[in-house]
Amino acid sequence: MILFYHKIGRVPVNCIIKLPDLKPLLEHLPPASGESFVVRSFDYPYYPTPWHFHPEYELVLVTESTGRRFIGDSIADFKPGDLALTLGAGNVWRAGEEFLEAMKSR
Repeated sequence: MILFYHKIGRVPVNCIIKLPDLKPLLEHLPPASGESFVVRSFDYPYYPTPWHFHPEYELVLVTESTGRRFIGDSIADFKPGDLALTLGAGNVWRAGEEFLEAMKSR
């Protein structure tokens, strides 16, 4: 059982999730016409994507946030400079409380 804690706006959200019972959502990442891959850059105070997967490779470079990442059956902390490559595994990234508090003061 895993406890996710994150804030959306000013309202704290707590959810207890049993990962084996939770199926990741299929995320569709269609490339633009004539393109062979998709590049996206996110500038959010937290990672907005839910527990998801896709058949494409996903390369994630953390530039600013800290927290915990869940990739397949691996759970690990992340920090700026971390790089992760996934393929088909369910994954989700959650910013840590310290980072979220620091974002409030900006």
